[in-house]
Amino acid sequence: MYSIVLSQDDQLIENTVRNLLTSKVPALLQALAQSIVKRPQQTATYLKWLKYLLRWHLTSLLNAGQQQAIAQIKSVLSNRSRNIVELSKLKGKMSVLLGQ
Repeated sequence: MYSIVLSQDDQLIENTVRNLLTSKVPALLQALAQSIVKRPQQTATYLKWLKYLLRWHLTSLLNAGQQQAIAQIKSVLSNRSRNIVELSKLKGKMSVLLGQ
């Protein structure tokens, strides 16, 4: 299963998520949330899965009370975005200092 989740093929991801049983949707969301936290190097792949999961199953996720898991993912991604901006600034400063 893990090798399927690491697939970059949009068509495969969308078809898999679209045909997923509604009862399995919350479990996939939880697995994606944990993976985004534990394996940041694979976040781009997990975000593809999340995109299609929300596209095809948002209503069932909200009805299943998964707002907290969605909020957790949003929080992690927001923190990473802020860190990237700060690291980018630091890289620019380092380049200037090393270039002198």
